[in-house]
Amino acid sequence: MSEADGSPIPYGTIVAPDGSGRFADAQGHFTLGDIRDGTYHVRARMIGYSPLDTTITLGPQRSPLVLRITPAAIRLATVPVSAKRNRGCVVTGVPSAASSPQLAAIFDQLETNIERYHILLDQYPFHYRRLETEVIEIEGRADSVVSVDTATYDSRDRRPYHVGSIVYDDVTIKGQKHKMMYLPTFADLADTAFDAAHCFTYRGTTKEREIQIDFRPADRIAVPDVDGSVYLDADRYIVRQATFHLTKPSRVGPQIRGLTVTTTFEEVLPLVPILATTRTEQPLMPVLNHGVDAHSAGRVTVWYDLHPLQNPTAVETDLVLDHTFIADEIVNAKVAAEQPAPATEPTTIAIGCAMPPSFETTDVPIYGTVRGTQPGNPNNDRLTLGIRRQFRLPDKLELPVYGFEFNSKVAPTLTGQVTFRLSRGRVTSLSVTATSLIPSVDSALVTAVRRADSLKAFVGVPTGQYTMSLSSATPDPGALATDLAHVAVPVLPLAHRATIDFGTQPPPLPTGSGTFQFVVDERGRPIPTTMVTVKASSDAFAIAVEKGLDKLRFEPAVSGSCPIKQVVQQPFQAQYRIQEQ
Repeated sequence: MSEADGSPIPYGTIVAPDGSGRFADAQGHFTLGDIRDGTYHVRARMIGYSPLDTTITLGPQRSPLVLRITPAAIRLATVPVSAKRNRGCVVTGVPSAASSPQLAAIFDQLETNIERYHILLDQYPFHYRRLETEVIEIEGRADSVVSVDTATYDSRDRRPYHVGSIVYDDVTIKGQKHKMMYLPTFADLADTAFDAAHCFTYRGTTKEREIQIDFRPADRIAVPDVDGSVYLDADRYIVRQATFHLTKPSRVGPQIRGLTVTTTFEEVLPLVPILATTRTEQPLMPVLNHGVDAHSAGRVTVWYDLHPLQNPTAVETDLVLDHTFIADEIVNAKVAAEQPAPATEPTTIAIGCAMPPSFETTDVPIYGTVRGTQPGNPNNDRLTLGIRRQFRLPDKLELPVYGFEFNSKVAPTLTGQVTFRLSRGRVTSLSVTATSLIPSVDSALVTAVRRADSLKAFVGVPTGQYTMSLSSATPDPGALATDLAHVAVPVLPLAHRATIDFGTQPPPLPTGSGTFQFVVDERGRPIPTTMVTVKASSDAFAIAVEKGLDKLRFEPAVSGSCPIKQVVQQPFQAQYRIQEQ
């Protein structure tokens, strides 16, 4: 219910740490199943309210539980849409409250929209029919109709995002593989891998009273990806539109000039977004019999003989005709919304996952280890000393990743890496090459290098490429490392550490071997953008492992009964082999 006036909140959501969630009914009541005694972490959200993350402990004596959430106080700035986008993307991820409470409140509303959209697609699956009309436009006017079709889709059918997944070989025509493009959609904005590979920026409020949020891929991403914008209603904070643009289109093929997908949303229930329309636009080249398929919410096939001065565009407009829910929860919710409301009772909550209580804390050291130095160079220490003096952790820090197992216990930790190049003692390039999954920490590491460089701390250090990696693991003897910080964290019992599923294999690897550190998320998926090379026989071998990392699957780490993110070190050996830890 609302903290402001005690009124019930219809169709709010609660999400457990395992990612499962449900909508409340029209009176704000919901139950997520049976629950045993224990301590549970729960997250309650509603558009227009600040998110509530809390821990509850339940024992034999039960009483209904009431969760109270506070209306969000957001001060919106009006910024012309024509304002230039910020250039450069080094520190990825959604901005946190450490940078600005107002900015954090705006991004909380975006995340709430995405979370509710995910719950609708996954927990209340449905089939939907779409009228797909494909035309060729010349100078903005429809010139010819290519096709009109009606197709049926399942809300659960989606491709997982990872860097490099936009373009892939799929269709074989006359013995030749043809490239496909699959642009991420609004639902992908909540994917850990997507957030770790993109920067997000608040653009302000448009003249149409919409909050505009931009996203763009990290500078380090050299393959085709996406940038774009999301538009929220400035009064109700619900998503109205999302636009995605293909980046680096020329790297798909010389005939690809670009691809833009715009989706609009309506409400299937109050403040529950659902897809309404999709418009896919692809400028065409004057090519005869050259096939390239573009798949997103719509699809465009380029097989046209066109005059080079006509500037044609292939446009597919998709209109969602209807939805058929596979389960009947949403149908029942609609019926309940139309019935007289019963007497309001406290919300009953049952969570399917319990985090264990912590009875001890530990002091976790955060080491920074520099690689790329020349052994014996007397100026090596200038690298670590210069960065250590400028490195500052944020005051409020919540660590989402857990470290290595010790005595069947686990504690939160920090990982991450920046890579920079020195020439004549000055930094000429700098990028985050392994995200910590905490934008403020990535920013602190980048800022430390920049400040050290501005103070000429690297003068005398040989020209070359260097990496500074964060880790709580004790550095190897002889490594150029420094103790950057210490963080007091809770210690939890570890029921199961993250272990690789040997039924999955990466793509063929070149000759060589190596050990790599990365984070495995709660679903058992490695996050490639967190990968740090501990050691590798060659750069080619490390690149091959990074490209194939998302193909692997793990049994996720578990604390209590909740899956958690855990950092792992995994050895690999060619050909095709993964070494057991």
